[in-house]
Amino acid sequence: MEDSFTRDDLLAQQKIEKKELMAKTQKMKHSIPKGDKRKKKEVTSEITQMFADMDLKHEEQLRNFEVKSSSAVPPSSIEELDETCHMQRSSEVDSKYINGKEISEQISCNVVDDLPSTSSQNFSRAQECKTKNKKKNCPTVEDVLEETFHNPDSPCFNPKSVKDTEQNSSTDNPENLPTTSSQKLTRAEKRRIKKREKEKEREKAISEQEVDNLVGHRYIETTAILKKLAERQLNLYEIPSDGNCLYKAIEHQLIIWNIEKEISVKSLRELTSKYLLSHGEDFMPFIIDPHTGENMTTEGYATYCRDIVENNPWGGHIEVQALSEIFGKPIEIFKEESNIIVGNESKSPKLMISYHRFIYGLGAHYNSVIPSSISKQANV
Repeated sequence: MEDSFTRDDLLAQQKIEKKELMAKTQKMKHSIPKGDKRKKKEVTSEITQMFADMDLKHEEQLRNFEVKSSSAVPPSSIEELDETCHMQRSSEVDSKYINGKEISEQISCNVVDDLPSTSSQNFSRAQECKTKNKKKNCPTVEDVLEETFHNPDSPCFNPKSVKDTEQNSSTDNPENLPTTSSQKLTRAEKRRIKKREKEKEREKAISEQEVDNLVGHRYIETTAILKKLAERQLNLYEIPSDGNCLYKAIEHQLIIWNIEKEISVKSLRELTSKYLLSHGEDFMPFIIDPHTGENMTTEGYATYCRDIVENNPWGGHIEVQALSEIFGKPIEIFKEESNIIVGNESKSPKLMISYHRFIYGLGAHYNSVIPSSISKQANV
């Protein structure tokens, strides 16, 4: 790296790369066919992975730059560089003015395009803005969306949205509708008005959910897990959320590592049930009866084991431990916090799954984890 290339230059270069990536991901979003939920889910997952990879790359670039320049830069200069870096990072989420209203560039762009934010400060910035609404007239989420959609200078300007809004405003009081309270509305007119009101409520709910996706638990957890995987050159393999996610994730792992050629969720549940029944002394003390809140009785434990096959309940840590012992393989669980390895770590290969508490509203979920070299489209 040339001596004239400063840390400010590096940060400016990284900012340009982030803008280029955002433009690329916007094109990816626009390429999704309307109503194709599966494609939208795949593209959203890929976009999140791309932003996580870029964060990791930029962090590595900064570390390398600091190592190379530390021997030649006096301590006072290092402090100045650190302060500059802090100011530069803060500027990425600092507010800017659009049509006289102060809004956050990161939040406005991400709300419209449902793109993952690259700043870990989104949550605190959003909370700060919320608390200052009354004191400084900070714009609300609706203001942000309005300015972002309709301001041609905004990077998230959407001409279609402007057209839709003009149509809505023109239909708020169409010529064929009565304009005085003395005239009665027809049933068809009432239905149209009611339909428009419901559509507005729906759009508002979607906008609020998109904001929550950017600063809420779901985004924070997913970003943390994806960063861990990127550091080890691993990827998520999505498992359907149907109550069998743990068993399907283990099924996928057993097949890709050639431990089992043919295995099914049903057979995994049967194996787990039988193993727990025959090793009750090892597992029963660690299971709490959900009805009494106390330790399981022998009868209650037998019912618990039978339910695994008969009623298909969600699997948890007890079932993970049993599956690890059944196949004699350790199972590593990637989480937002510290990872967990269940079973004998000396055995190989290691089965890898991820645990998500907030990815779905119904409860916890497991996905499979695969090396980047293995196709994401691996058929199980």
